Formats: sequence, structure tokens, C-alpha cells
Amino acid sequence: MGCGRCLRKCATRVKKIFEKVEYAAVAMCGFGTAMVMIGTAIPRWRLDEHGTKPLENVWSFSGFESKSYGLMTVYAKSARSWDVIVRMTCEWQGLKGAQIGAIIQQGWHGDCDGSQQCGDGFTNHVYTRCIEYDRMQTVSMAVLFLSMLTIILAILGILMACFGSLKRLGGCAYGLLLFAGFISILSNVIWAVVTWVAFSNLGEDAWYPYPSLAIGWFLHLYGGITLLVSSAVFGWLVMPLVRAFDAEKSKLQKRKNKLMMMSWWNRDQERDQFAMHQHMPTSCPQNPPYAAYPADQGNFQAAGGLAYGADQGNPAYQANLYGAPYQASHAQPLPEMAAPARYV
Repeated sequence: MGCGRCLRKCATRVKKIFEKVEYAAVAMCGFGTAMVMIGTAIPRWRLDEHGTKPLENVWSFSGFESKSYGLMTVYAKSARSWDVIVRMTCEWQGLKGAQIGAIIQQGWHGDCDGSQQCGDGFTNHVYTRCIEYDRMQTVSMAVLFLSMLTIILAILGILMACFGSLKRLGGCAYGLLLFAGFISILSNVIWAVVTWVAFSNLGEDAWYPYPSLAIGWFLHLYGGITLLVSSAVFGWLVMPLVRAFDAEKSKLQKRKNKLMMMSWWNRDQERDQFAMHQHMPTSCPQNPPYAAYPADQGNFQAAGGLAYGADQGNPAYQANLYGAPYQASHAQPLPEMAAPARYV
């Protein structure tokens, strides 16, 4: 029974999507939220399609064909999180090891000059990588948090719009959906700008291919724009209803409707009772007829004035009880009583 009611309620809500533009806008907000979720999960926000192939033509080593950057992981030959990449670049075997190697090289070759011949150039580049990787990790974690917040706020707004009264909760749903779309687009653009600056700085110190924006970033941006525009349309349709809504009038109207329903219910009850009385029989059923008894078969004989119980032991009286022919009674008649004197 409970599952049937839930299915009927869901079917009613789905039917409303095709009947009212407000619910169609809410459905588009749900579609935009789904795009934001998919874009957040895809580890391709920037893609380097060249990899190390140009360097493999000059030096003999095994590199990678492409490299993709996401919010949580970076994938070349294998997937690694941003935290692992930052620690590997900035810890001792990365930055400090390069600094120690540069100092040793300067001690052995004192006449070294130029960043291409000495270790100073590589040391500076590793230091720049450490700074920029840490910056990209920070902005990626911030965008990931804002994306999760966007999804939560959008789901809350959609639930309010679908299962609540648009006059009461339409304003709250509109605010949640609009704010979710705004922070989604803002975080997306900030990530693109910060990573563009970071990869530009990396390309100034050494050969570092610039990765372009990829499918994950575009899906996230598309979802945010869809969510923002659909929420704006929803608010444009719903806010006049919210402004015209009066809570006191609504309570009074609900009370009137309740009283009206109670009066209808009482009227139906009275109608049912009246119909029940109309169909009832007019007289009670008669008892089955018994054999007729003589008039003197009672405990006393009014006409003859027999004493009470005088014929109880008489065989003729007992026979009369069981339908025998009537026989005269042998009981002594009572003396006649004088009429009572009239009060003066």
C-alpha cells in the first residue's frame, strides 16, 4: 500500500513537469546538476596531447604520450593525486636534491656559466614547479569543495520545488538554485585562470607543453550555466506567486476548507442515515399464531369471578390448557363486591 502511494505521488510529480513551465525549469536545473557531477568526476580538465614525444625524438628515453589534469588526479603513465605530485616535487629528492646537485656541480666546475650548462637552471625550474603545483592543488581542492556544495544546494532546491508548495517554498528553492549555479560558474572560471597562470610560469623556465582545457572543464561549465539560467527562469515564474502569498489568508482559507469538508461529511452521514431508515420495514414481524383458548383459561375468570388459582389442580382445567373441549369449572364463585361509595 505504501509503495503504491509513493509511485502514484511520483507519477503526479512527473506529470506536473509536462503541465507547468515552473517544473520544466526545475527539471533543467536537475540536468545541470547532473552535468556538474559528471564534470567534477572526469579527470580531464586540462589535456596535454603532445606528452614527451618531441623530446623522445632528441633523447632516447621512455616518456608518455599525453598527460591529463583533473581536480583530484593527474594521469600520464599512471594516475597520481595532486598531493603525491606536490610532495614528490617539493620534498628532499625533488627540490632539495636538485639544490644539493647544483652546489656539487658548481664545486667541480667553477667556470660553469649559463642555466643550460649548470644545475642552477634545473633547480629554479623545480622550485617553480613546487610553487605552481602547490597552487594548482589548492585551487583544485577549493573547486572540488565548491562543486560538492553546488550539488548539495541544487538537490535541496529541487526537492523543495518538487515536494513543497511553490507559494511557500518557491523563494527558498529559487535562492538555493541560483546560488548553486553562480558558485559553480565562478569556481570553474577561477580554476581555468589559476591553472593558465601556473602553466604559463612553468613554460617560461623550461620546456613545458601547455595543456589546453578539456572535456571535464567544459561539462562542468555547461552544467553551471544550465543551472544558473534555469534557476533564473524558475524564479521569474515563481516569485510573483511568492510575493502575492499571504500566510494569514492561507491559514484562514485552510480553516474554511476544513469546516466545509466537515459540513459535507456530516451532510453525507445524515443522508446515509435517512436512506437507511427509508429502507427499513414499517412494522415488526408478527409472532406465529397459537391455538385459541377459552376466555376462562387465565389465572382468574372475570365474568364468573373465580378465585385466583382455584382451578390449578382441576383435571378439566389442565385438559383445557392442552386443547381439550371446554368443561365447566368447579371453583367456588367469589361474592359480589359492593360498589364503592362516592365521595361527597
